[in-house]
Amino acid sequence: MREYLDDLGVETVSEKSYKTIVSKVTDTGSGAPRAYLAYYYSLLGVINKYSTSTFCPIILDSPNQQEQDKKHWDMIKDFIISKQPLNSQLILGTVEFGERIFDGKVIELDEKYHFLQESDFEEVSNEINGLLNSIS
Repeated sequence: MREYLDDLGVETVSEKSYKTIVSKVTDTGSGAPRAYLAYYYSLLGVINKYSTSTFCPIILDSPNQQEQDKKHWDMIKDFIISKQPLNSQLILGTVEFGERIFDGKVIELDEKYHFLQESDFEEVSNEINGLLNSIS
């Protein structure tokens, strides 16, 4: 946790506030989203390493919270990619991510309020129904 806080430039969170798993990490202003990101990535890293259960995708929506300045926004982008738990899937929703290079697919949404497209319904429906039928 301390390493992650340092990576994200969060200096005001004391070790006492995150020493146990049921900790309450608090910070104010633009440091708060970075502190939460460090906390959740720490937990996800432990779960990914030591749990035997299925590790679900990590979903981050709009990680540029609290009007991060350029330096801290760059730190967040680097952190999200470089500290992603091994063999995990990341779904990242953001307006811009700059010129960061990462493995994966970029899906640009062009229809407001619609992620799924009506033209894809039948194909997606068949795929999901096939999966559902295979478990019954």
